[in-house]
Amino acid sequence: MARIERKHQVLTQPLDQELLRAKASEGWRPVGVVWERTVEGDDHLEPSPQAIPYGLRIGDDCQSLAPAADEIKAMIRMLKGIVDERAFSEIAADLNATGFHTRSGAEWNQTSVFHMLPRLIEVAPSIYSSEEWAALKPRLQEVS
Repeated sequence: MARIERKHQVLTQPLDQELLRAKASEGWRPVGVVWERTVEGDDHLEPSPQAIPYGLRIGDDCQSLAPAADEIKAMIRMLKGIVDERAFSEIAADLNATGFHTRSGAEWNQTSVFHMLPRLIEVAPSIYSSEEWAALKPRLQEVS
């Protein structure tokens, strides 16, 4: 069975009839074109959208971020599992058993819990008060 071969070529000169004929003689046919141009200034450019961090949602004023209570509860369960030295697969199973889902609605798995680590590191100080952290600290020092 025949297969389709594709090749991406960055042009170093303008596209012209000569190049098209040369490629056609090799059996190639154009299937798409990417256009590019230089524009002056950048004030018309919109900033690229950024994902809303897990544990936050768009606020009622549509101008700020507000806590997402269910996601924060899931992060607290994850942090407790990590402090208790549970495997990511166990943490995921616990989240699924208690009805928590990822933001996309999927079940948690060890990889999705692992990918939450940067966010958990970022929010842990605000989730745990100074007193709670002081109570956890001895347990963490025993491990190291």
